[in-house]
Amino acid sequence: MYQGNQSGQAAATGIVLNSSGLVLTNNHVVDGAGSISATDVGNGRTYTATVVGYDRSHDIALIQLNNASGLKTAQIGDSSKVAVGQDGGRYRQRRRQPAATPARPADQ
Repeated sequence: MYQGNQSGQAAATGIVLNSSGLVLTNNHVVDGAGSISATDVGNGRTYTATVVGYDRSHDIALIQLNNASGLKTAQIGDSSKVAVGQDGGRYRQRRRQPAATPARPADQ
């Protein structure tokens, strides 16, 4: 998704929540924007958009793509069907190495 603001241009991603163009994105991208435009990578169309809600403390915002319809939406999972440590939503558990290790000072 591409979005423009009053100080120039900004690039961001967003999640299409409904086929009418409700999109979840980052607030820091749209905060203070004089105008917003977004391109749906699924259909290649660019839409003007308006902010319909935001939470600065969590850096999230909802925007509405104007005159959008029939957009492909994100598939949201069912958290009641997953378990801690599950690999990629495959409904099986595997022992895995941690993705990151704690930082250590350079002199150790």
